[in-house]
Amino acid sequence: STQVSMETTHNSRSLATLDRVVPGMTLVLFIALAFSASLITPAFEATDERDHYTYVQYLALNKTLPVLTLDDPHYEDYQPPVYYVLGVLMTLPARAELLLPALAETNPFLTSDFDSVNGDNKNVLIHTNADIFPFSGVARGLHFARLASVIVGSVNGIMLLRLGRRLFPDAELMPAYIGLTLLVPSYVFSSGVLNNDGAGALGGTLVTWYCLKVVDDSDRRSNWFGLAMAMAFATLAKATTLALAPAVAVATILAWHRTADRRELVGNALFSGAIWFALTSWWFWRNIVLYGDPLALTRSWASLGQGNPLPVAWVWRSIPWIWQTYWGRFGAGTVPMPAIIYNGLTVLVVASLLGWIWR
Repeated sequence: STQVSMETTHNSRSLATLDRVVPGMTLVLFIALAFSASLITPAFEATDERDHYTYVQYLALNKTLPVLTLDDPHYEDYQPPVYYVLGVLMTLPARAELLLPALAETNPFLTSDFDSVNGDNKNVLIHTNADIFPFSGVARGLHFARLASVIVGSVNGIMLLRLGRRLFPDAELMPAYIGLTLLVPSYVFSSGVLNNDGAGALGGTLVTWYCLKVVDDSDRRSNWFGLAMAMAFATLAKATTLALAPAVAVATILAWHRTADRRELVGNALFSGAIWFALTSWWFWRNIVLYGDPLALTRSWASLGQGNPLPVAWVWRSIPWIWQTYWGRFGAGTVPMPAIIYNGLTVLVVASLLGWIWR
């Protein structure tokens, strides 16, 4: 009986150690995969990557933000600047290459079958030896700029680990949590190419972290300051992160019900809002002056040839495509995974939802 008890204790300790080690190993695996994606993805094959790169170029060469125009539109020029500042810093070793125009020739043999996992000519552009490691010309500048996404993804992974340990005291849930947050194929891919989506994701993680801290200890002003800084970072990384505002509102309401000093809470909330406004208001005002609305949506839609938001019917028809691109369609959406993977993930999600409802 004693021997069985000792073996059971030993096995429990081994499993507990494994539960603590696996999340860290998953983070290391994610960083390695994101970095490999940055190396092997041909230049400008990721969606909108050339426009993201011209933003970095413009910012580095002119020391000011670009303006989205309709006569020569670079679609990403309306984006807020935080991510692109990091991209400029990453390209310092490739300053000479950054001076070169980001030209690329369209592949005339591009396949029209975007649903097939077989065949060639999936690349939208024609590539040369400049795309072979250690790279040269514009490709070298782009690969340095892509490191901004790898760094942002790595920081987000560290914060997700901290968030998970706060949310799941039961360590055996951590491997599943960190795997499902970091190892989604499309997130790995986007963390290796040039885009500001990863910065928006990091902003969301930071806002979630500080929302929890505000709920747990609403009397500490440093938590409100951190929430303001996190929301300001998110706003200036990607404008769509304004959708996080309801989360901040919910955290404030929960803190209101938990605190014993509501007068101080109101002061802290106003303090936090004032800091966010001070850090971000210049961006909204600039958009109003240049484009006529605080988020530059009108100019953004016009640059795509649209005068209004996308029709609901079009969005509904696009749900299968949206579902696939969420999990992973690589390149410019031209390289899908086998259908069995998408179907398997659908089964996993449905089973997870049913299990959550049952519990």
